Amino acid sequence: MNECKLCNREVPDSLFLSELEVCYSCASEMNAKVEVMMDKLPELQNKANETANPDEKIKYLKQMLDMLYEYKILYYDNGVEIFTQDVEDLINEVIDCISEARV
Repeated sequence: MNECKLCNREVPDSLFLSELEVCYSCASEMNAKVEVMMDKLPELQNKANETANPDEKIKYLKQMLDMLYEYKILYYDNGVEIFTQDVEDLINEVIDCISEARV
């Protein structure tokens, strides 16, 4: 039996994704969430870059930050890394952009 890093349930080999050490149920949910994030993050970044309005820019950057924190809490902090770039670096970059937008 294998223990899923995300739900902590013990599952047989046939229901376990050994590369990530998660059960198929959690892997399926994670895949859907990460796919949405991968689509939305660049879209939000583009919107933030295109606007000259600081409040609008901060709104888009905050949405990005919310998504990155969700990923960090749900997956990264549990030892499951899907993003190729370090999520903590991404979070810090977005925070820096928010600070710059306020100036």
